[in-house]
Amino acid sequence: MRAIALFILLFVSQEGFTKEYEGAIYILTNKGNTYLKIGMTSRTVEERRKELSSATGVPYPFQIYFAKKVDNYKELEKELHDKFDKFRVASGKEFFDIAPESAYKALNEVEGLIIVDKERRSNFTFLELGIEIGAELKFSEDKRRVAKVLDDNLVMYKKEAYSLSGLTALLLEKTSSSGIKALDYWVYKDELLSDIREEQGKK
Repeated sequence: MRAIALFILLFVSQEGFTKEYEGAIYILTNKGNTYLKIGMTSRTVEERRKELSSATGVPYPFQIYFAKKVDNYKELEKELHDKFDKFRVASGKEFFDIAPESAYKALNEVEGLIIVDKERRSNFTFLELGIEIGAELKFSEDKRRVAKVLDDNLVMYKKEAYSLSGLTALLLEKTSSSGIKALDYWVYKDELLSDIREEQGKK
């Protein structure tokens, strides 16, 4: 029994502990119109985004504007829908004719873990750092944790799309990415992203 307990203790210390949330609430935009989709999922937000983007009649793929892992996600989605009900494009639909910032502010007040935040991911792009889509980034605190660059602002980790700051907060077991300098925690080709950015600034 002591051996089993020791194994569990070592496993937890190596893998780290992060809170498991019930689901996620997301805000999606689409360049084909000015409407927002506010929805929820118990799967990954990226899976849901792809599913919605592949639907017939959707000329352009949806983009994740903001997403947060939360508890009581079904109840929270209903609260957001009720809050913006008068701005619904059509009765019973999850599309709203409101500014992204309005929905962002409402969801940002909810307790949970931010996984994508377009409002805060414009400080740099992977392209500016010379990093291509599909490239692997390693977490400096534990290089067994590897994320792949999904697009110019997002990374993929365990089948979920994250902003780099959101994923850093998750791996550091923080409830918020506020104040976290994500570039200090990720390595590309044995060099910290913050060092790569600094070198780019000298050119």
